[in-house]
Amino acid sequence: MITLALLACGHGTSDTHAPTASLDSRVGWVAVQPPERVPVATLPAEIVPAPGAVHEVGPAVEGRLVRWLVAPGDAVVAGDPLAELVSPELAGLESQSRELAVAVQEQEKLVALEEAAAARGVASAAQLGRSRADLAAARASLDAVRQRLGAHRDTSTREGAGWTWRSPTTGVVGEVTCPLGTVDAARTCLSLVQPGGVVLEVGVPERLLGRLDGPTQARFTGADGKVFDFGEVSRAPTVDARSRSRRFRYAVVGGDAPLAGSSGRARIAVDPDEGTWTVPSAAITRIDAVPTVFVRREGGPEPRTVELLGREGDTVVLAGLQADDEVAVRGVYLLKSLALQEEG
Repeated sequence: MITLALLACGHGTSDTHAPTASLDSRVGWVAVQPPERVPVATLPAEIVPAPGAVHEVGPAVEGRLVRWLVAPGDAVVAGDPLAELVSPELAGLESQSRELAVAVQEQEKLVALEEAAAARGVASAAQLGRSRADLAAARASLDAVRQRLGAHRDTSTREGAGWTWRSPTTGVVGEVTCPLGTVDAARTCLSLVQPGGVVLEVGVPERLLGRLDGPTQARFTGADGKVFDFGEVSRAPTVDARSRSRRFRYAVVGGDAPLAGSSGRARIAVDPDEGTWTVPSAAITRIDAVPTVFVRREGGPEPRTVELLGREGDTVVLAGLQADDEVAVRGVYLLKSLALQEEG
């Protein structure tokens, strides 16, 4: 134990001694607290789309993109405008539809006249049959063109001289890959990620895996400073031979999620074991290079060797203390000096 009193040295010519100064006035104490989790490491991390959560979409027509109306990170619902485009294909189909509709109407009139004439016995059945066949062919052609137009009705609408390409589904715009200009029908131009359809990926070095036997959590801080909590959903079955790390995946906890493609840092943590506690980092000192805290005792402060398990901000998680312990957080350097004097 360290003596509870220090003898203050006299000054000047006086041969009297100053009163004994109590350590209690020079040392501050706090009680240990149980941790919510034990931080293990902070590692680089990336937000990626969850499997099956990404829809790669394109305008599905030949044309020319004139202007994008969305950017990565924008949330859209089905029917929201994505881009403006000029499409000779759609314009041609629309023109064919109008022309065929007129042709069908004219053929219907002709068939009606020939049916009336045939009823009066002044038209041949053969001619009426040919006219009806021509009408059926015209209707079939019109239906085919309308079906092709109908395939784009939910995603393309006429806007003046051009067309607006609209979202086929709800999601968050991910990567936009098509520049303005010509596009073909088979090309995909952007990805739509389902809301919340992202996971956090972290490569955990092999040297840390021994501390991660149980379930882990991750707190992700993006480049913009926003913080999100994640829970572990899977980990790779083996360590990657080249990076000597194991890939962990986490799902976001709560409603909001960062955008796919975001990068930042993830603090990996585990559930605390029995006998772990948190103390302010100011309580930690080192004696002979060993982490030490000073515990309050009736006979005086007692240096106690502890095991450091992790750090989060100004709080340290450690083992080696008891539930009712109080540790010094002010005057620690003084207590260390006295402890070293007693050892000497």
